[in-house]
Amino acid sequence: MIASLNIIDDLFQDAGHLRSYALEMDFSKPPEFDGVLYPGFSPIKDKAVIEYLEQCISEAMGCSVTIDGACVTAGTETLSTQQWIHSDNTCAPFAGVIYLFDKPGFGTAFWKHKETQAEGLIEYVSNTDSTPEVIAATLQAHGSDESKWDRTDYAESKYNRLIFYPSDRFHSRYPEVAFGDAPSNCRLTIALFFSIT
Repeated sequence: MIASLNIIDDLFQDAGHLRSYALEMDFSKPPEFDGVLYPGFSPIKDKAVIEYLEQCISEAMGCSVTIDGACVTAGTETLSTQQWIHSDNTCAPFAGVIYLFDKPGFGTAFWKHKETQAEGLIEYVSNTDSTPEVIAATLQAHGSDESKWDRTDYAESKYNRLIFYPSDRFHSRYPEVAFGDAPSNCRLTIALFFSIT
């Protein structure tokens, strides 16, 4: 059974090669999804890299993983995102983060919405009778206001660590402000969206 938060350390035999690959990514042209730009993101389009990630994660988990999407993220001190606390449930059943930096105190937090007591988007929708437009606007506004949430869980960052969780869960990088001014000295990660069979 998959828990609400799973942690696998020492995922790769040589994570240095993957970090080197990540540092070669082009972050100058933010990708656009659903009309929103994502600065600091660079999608992984190399099929061989995706297959390598699938193989390593499948072996570590003892089951078959299919990656639906992956990108390298360079979280610098000035990185600004549309919604800090969010969920990714439209991407795939599971989401994950591979940490390619080693700076304690810059992990991933998980949240419960105070007003609705929801820990994920599906629960949030079932606990409110608002329209989809109102829900989206409310969560976008609340997603940048920590006072609207209770922190329920936290995964510490650690080099070569994979965390994964149901993509419906509300989560965020933590703290909100990252560090560094370039991919080589910032919160460098790989974000994954995948299915398990």
